[in-house]
Amino acid sequence: MLLVQNISLATQLSAYEVGVDDCISTQEPIDVIVTRLQSTIYNAIANKQLKTQLKAATDVAMTAMSNTSDLGCNIQFLLDSHQCENLDQLGQLLFQSLNHYGLKCSLQMRSRYSLKNMEANGMEKTMESQLLNELKGRGRFFDFGYRTVVNYGSVSLLVKNMPLDDEMRYGIIKDNIFALVQGVEARIKALDMKNSLLQERDIQANLLTEMQHEIYNLDQSYRKLTLNVAGVVSNMASSIEDAMEILLLTEEQENVLKNHLEYGRNAVCDHFEQSAGMDDGLKEIIERVSLAHQPQEQATGHNSGLKKTA
Repeated sequence: MLLVQNISLATQLSAYEVGVDDCISTQEPIDVIVTRLQSTIYNAIANKQLKTQLKAATDVAMTAMSNTSDLGCNIQFLLDSHQCENLDQLGQLLFQSLNHYGLKCSLQMRSRYSLKNMEANGMEKTMESQLLNELKGRGRFFDFGYRTVVNYGSVSLLVKNMPLDDEMRYGIIKDNIFALVQGVEARIKALDMKNSLLQERDIQANLLTEMQHEIYNLDQSYRKLTLNVAGVVSNMASSIEDAMEILLLTEEQENVLKNHLEYGRNAVCDHFEQSAGMDDGLKEIIERVSLAHQPQEQATGHNSGLKKTA
């Protein structure tokens, strides 16, 4: 670990070139320096513990792919990447493919919902993460020493051991790892789209639930209003019928008045029935939309029950 007064990109590149694990400004708070130091120690311990396992895994991977062309390796990565459900799985799959080329790398993936920095052991190294973040806008390829940063979209890959002594192999590796990075970028976009669709589905499901709740409350209020109005109409009719006895009306006048009362009562009932039909139609539409947002197997299972209810 290197402590310097002022950190610049040139300072970080020079420090990294001579093998410094981390570069910290002396102006940082002491708790930040302690945290960075602990992170460096933890990474060193983890790398030491995993060194034997990683070497054995690399040897097995290299043996298995010894008869496989670089193109075949890339195609296999693209096929397998469609099974990755998160950035951790995608990064580990990329590191497995990079083993075919004997490369040691650091990776940064910037999705719409998260930022993932990782090494082959699954952990993050602070200095590599800072370099990738600062060099992500420096073009498709940024070379310094034996190292190369590959940038494409939301992916940046730091290759730590480019074969500069073999110009042909150097060019082949650049072409092939760029294809791998493009595959990572495509899968990140697919995962972002999937997460967006899931969020939209949840929002729509919550909206449907709220609408169903409000319709239920409206239905209850409507039923209560119907009973109240029906009671008022019945009471008014009874009061008028009682009053007719003291109004000294002729039988013909009483029949006319009763006919008007009966017509008014029927008209009120007809209006309520029409409104109830509109309410039932709205509930049926919401039930259909809700059913359309359910998984197919649930929709099939509940279809007959929904029809019986309607």
